[in-house]
Amino acid sequence: LEPKAREANVVMTQETDAEVLCMGDADQLRQVLVNLGMNGIDAMPRGGALGFRISRADGTATRVSVTDSGTGIGDEHREQIFSAFFTTKSEGTGLGLAIVQDIIAAHGGTISFTSRENEGTTFEISLPDFAPASTPLAGDIKSERMAS
Repeated sequence: LEPKAREANVVMTQETDAEVLCMGDADQLRQVLVNLGMNGIDAMPRGGALGFRISRADGTATRVSVTDSGTGIGDEHREQIFSAFFTTKSEGTGLGLAIVQDIIAAHGGTISFTSRENEGTTFEISLPDFAPASTPLAGDIKSERMAS
């Protein structure tokens, strides 16, 4: 995203809490962040700020926030933004947010947003925490079999 952000005069920031763990497909979760980031950049035709924040939420989830200072989402579009093939852009397929929602749901998570016209949008993703104590590792399974 950095080259496109620079070209669009968008300043990107990122924050991560040190103790955040979640389990998922890295490529798919990266796609979520790219889609949300590209939408944010596109929503700031005169530049602005795009922030990514990853933190713990209530001890059972990982929260990912993507915030832009763009044009916001109009009331007339709020119900449709996650629908396949819906777009307000002159170019594009309208699949980006539908794909994002599908990926998050496949990971057992949820996605929501808040938006104010001419002030920006924040997408909030909640993903279940990774719980290593309850998930046996392949080596643990093999060791138990060998001990039997």
